[in-house]
Amino acid sequence: MAVSPEADFFIRTVEGFAGQKFGFREEIALLYDQVLQQKRKDLFDEIIFLAKFICQALTVLRRSGKGNSETDKLSHEFQSNLDRSTTLIRALLADVPGDVKEPFEKKFLTLTYDAMDKYILFLQELSWIKNYYLDRGTANAGKQK
Repeated sequence: MAVSPEADFFIRTVEGFAGQKFGFREEIALLYDQVLQQKRKDLFDEIIFLAKFICQALTVLRRSGKGNSETDKLSHEFQSNLDRSTTLIRALLADVPGDVKEPFEKKFLTLTYDAMDKYILFLQELSWIKNYYLDRGTANAGKQK
């Protein structure tokens, strides 16, 4: 899959901010290009907001473990936001040709341990975009409405 110059520049900028090269550049570029084509920054903002929440919640859940009412509530919010993020990504990719969309969905959105692991890593990279926006003062990026 070819990465557009706009997406490539954006991803390189965020990678520079993050101090790391992303492993899912093409997939991030696919989403970013769809945002530009559909003029759906609102959808992208919500996805990266959810990505940041999911990654932070996962850190807390891994550290705290299960068994108390606070982590039970967080676990429920984690699952709810994970579901919401996949719904939003599917919506953003609705008009993408099947030969591009199907490998993406198989890689991240199927119900397998491998896909879930990759999806969490993908969300971690997306959360860097939210961090980048926050650091650059475009903090309205990702506010839920």
